[in-house]
Amino acid sequence: MNPKKFTHSFALAANFLRMKESDDTHIHDAEKLIKQDAVVTSLVLKECNQVCITNPTLQLSKAIQILGMNEVMKIILHKAMQDISNSNQPQEKNREIIKHSIITACMMEQIARLQNRSAGEAYITGLLHCISLLIMDNENWFKIYNEKKNSNFVKNHILNYSTTSAELLNHWNFPRKMIHTIELHQNLKQKEDVDALYLGCSSLISWNQLLSESHEFKIPEVVTETSGLGTEFWNLCYSSALKSIL
Repeated sequence: MNPKKFTHSFALAANFLRMKESDDTHIHDAEKLIKQDAVVTSLVLKECNQVCITNPTLQLSKAIQILGMNEVMKIILHKAMQDISNSNQPQEKNREIIKHSIITACMMEQIARLQNRSAGEAYITGLLHCISLLIMDNENWFKIYNEKKNSNFVKNHILNYSTTSAELLNHWNFPRKMIHTIELHQNLKQKEDVDALYLGCSSLISWNQLLSESHEFKIPEVVTETSGLGTEFWNLCYSSALKSIL
């Protein structure tokens, strides 16, 4: 795994996140930061023009104001993940990892909104929770898993991908709270971090559906038991997530 290869994209995302959360952030600070990456600049302007077809803008600062900081943050992160995707020339399973990440992110965002918490931070946490699976050794992790199920590599990195993802986000200087949540999320029995619990439940629901050969979907019992939230709540979050990505 070579995290340095993708440092620019994710460092930009981490810097933008810290700036976004600062109380004295000015729109021109965001504009200056985004302009460091010509592709991100282009994507923000393009997204804004699609939203405002009747009033297109060529000013980056105006585009940021129209879209909002959370939407711009999403654009930066999706571009960073696309860098990984393009680098790895992903097969179908790699694309499933990205789809899983987006569904999990949308579920986390919906949970946060229902509970009047920070939806933006929840989305980012969900999107990046298994980032290590996309870049470890630039190989397809499903293939590695199937071929080396009992190997130390699988036990140390794939089965414990949350630890590796947390290490990567620490390398890119993301907030400690987010790193801690991702690090804990595979252990659904822990109650130390409620965000980690919600992340673990959301991730499990998404994986179960994506990897299921059946079109029928049922919320795993461990999700309702450990979260204390009923199937109606989780069905709502999952259906909302699917609508967000369609």
